[in-house]
Amino acid sequence: MNSEKLNAKVFLLAGGLGTRLKPFTLETPKPMMPINGKPILEHVIMQLKSQGLTDIVIGIGYFGDKIEKYFKDGSSLGVDIKYSMEQIALGTAGALKLARENFDEDFFFVNGDTLFDFDISGIYTEHKTYKPIGTMGLISVEDTSRYGVAFLDGKRITKFVEKPKEDIGSHLINAGVMMLSPRVFDYIPAGHHSLEKEIFPVLIKDGSLNAVVCKGRLLQCDTLELYEFAQKNWL
Repeated sequence: MNSEKLNAKVFLLAGGLGTRLKPFTLETPKPMMPINGKPILEHVIMQLKSQGLTDIVIGIGYFGDKIEKYFKDGSSLGVDIKYSMEQIALGTAGALKLARENFDEDFFFVNGDTLFDFDISGIYTEHKTYKPIGTMGLISVEDTSRYGVAFLDGKRITKFVEKPKEDIGSHLINAGVMMLSPRVFDYIPAGHHSLEKEIFPVLIKDGSLNAVVCKGRLLQCDTLELYEFAQKNWL
């Protein structure tokens, strides 16, 4: 790992319904599904901690009380956790907007249901150097059908296609980790909105969404097949 100090807060998105993991998620939020005896979300938090990120805001919604009851203030894991609770589903952008009072400087946005082990310091460095509104971590994969796919011109994302049904010529996917400027909140209206489908296209049009290609493992746990694979292969 890069030894650079990552001085930033983190927003962890953990409010999804986990519909593709039913019946397991009928009473358990997806980020709390266990992998090798620990919730997915705990694996993510410990990965962030290993890279020096300990100031965390978790966006919760569906069965969010179970997440809060388990992690409490984060002190048992050596991190500081606060919570932003959705009373109704707000989408990825709406959930972030709800937590805006916690972020007055550049911060990381991380999916709380996706396992990763790659170094994110490059995202931090690029974002601080070029100062776009967003700097997205990308990973190259063979099958892009489950992910948001990015096209690049140098460091800048020129096109973003969410979950394409066929090969569209790029294998660079959204790795679920990005850094954002607080200016992003100006782009998010009140209510239910999607970062991927509504906000990213506007940032791309404005030339304000950059990317860093990362190397390492990325594993979503949003289907029964992928969840079973993670249980067997994620150590």
